[in-house]
Amino acid sequence: MEKQNTRFITTVVLAFVVALLTTMGALWLGGGKSAEDSPLTAQQGQAILAELKQVRQAIDDLQAPSEERRPQAPNDEPVSISLLNRPVLGNPRAPLTLVEFTDYQCPFCARFHSQTLPQIKKNYIDTGKLRLVVMDLPLTRIHPMAFKAAQGTLCAAEQGKFFQMSDALFQVSNKLDLQAITAAALKVGLDGKDFSDCINSERHNDRVEESLKLAVSKGFSGTPSFLLGTSGENQVQQAQKLIGAQPYSVFEKAIEAALAVK
Repeated sequence: MEKQNTRFITTVVLAFVVALLTTMGALWLGGGKSAEDSPLTAQQGQAILAELKQVRQAIDDLQAPSEERRPQAPNDEPVSISLLNRPVLGNPRAPLTLVEFTDYQCPFCARFHSQTLPQIKKNYIDTGKLRLVVMDLPLTRIHPMAFKAAQGTLCAAEQGKFFQMSDALFQVSNKLDLQAITAAALKVGLDGKDFSDCINSERHNDRVEESLKLAVSKGFSGTPSFLLGTSGENQVQQAQKLIGAQPYSVFEKAIEAALAVK
């Protein structure tokens, strides 16, 4: 399997390189002129840089840890955890709780939020059957801005917009820096000065670390990772693990099974 992945990555990279060289050749030799007679314009240089960024992103996505990319079979061993007083999406008294451990630079977390979560929200959260709690598992080795983004969501929570900020960050997960995080805060209507003061103070560092340590203590090492279980006061009980970028059908089956027991 590892050899197949390596061959696949190599094929993709070579394809991008060929496309890049073709583009450069067209730009430099257009009109029948030599490269010396046709220096690159600023616009042409930007086009080449854009191609290089696509190569970098493709390599990063393909080389991400397997836990981040691949769905895994649910672990049946039940788990109970504190919700660490995190914001709740949905009815606080919903019978079931879904906990997501996430990373704001993880492309598969972003895909969950854009494709799978809307269906879960429509069918289970909005109907009062399930509540969602998002916690942090920043994979800082490969995603250097994930920790800072997590801080940003907790700063947004101070202004009552945790989930709006979370959604906004996933929309720019492939180009996160401090400027993008600040722009996301303004986009969702946060007070800019209060947000900047909060994120610059790093006063939520301990809360992000607390979530990270909790995730690791329960055996999670990649994102997205989930716990689905019975709701308690600031906790989830008897929860099963769902690991990886699972399709909606997997969540639906697990939720329906849990509801049937209630």
